[in-house]
Amino acid sequence: MDDKYKLPENEWIRSSYDDKLKKTLGAKNADFQITKFGVNAQPFYVLMDSKGNVLTQPTAYDLNVNHFITFLDKGLENFKDGKTLFNINKK
Repeated sequence: MDDKYKLPENEWIRSSYDDKLKKTLGAKNADFQITKFGVNAQPFYVLMDSKGNVLTQPTAYDLNVNHFITFLDKGLENFKDGKTLFNINKK
């Protein structure tokens, strides 16, 4: 989210969250995170399929490696089983 890469003008967006124009990759990604998940923290992990379906409960940084492995395993299991929590495009 700290990426200062300036986007081409045709990729700028006006935020539905704060009505500000997002001109950098970092600002655009931060806006995506806060509008879709209500969180503006780094790092914040979300496992999704290619259709925007969230596969497991998103999580923030956790020093416990086993928790992160469990998070990844649950996401993979849900993906294989076709289970999702919600779709970010319908929320």
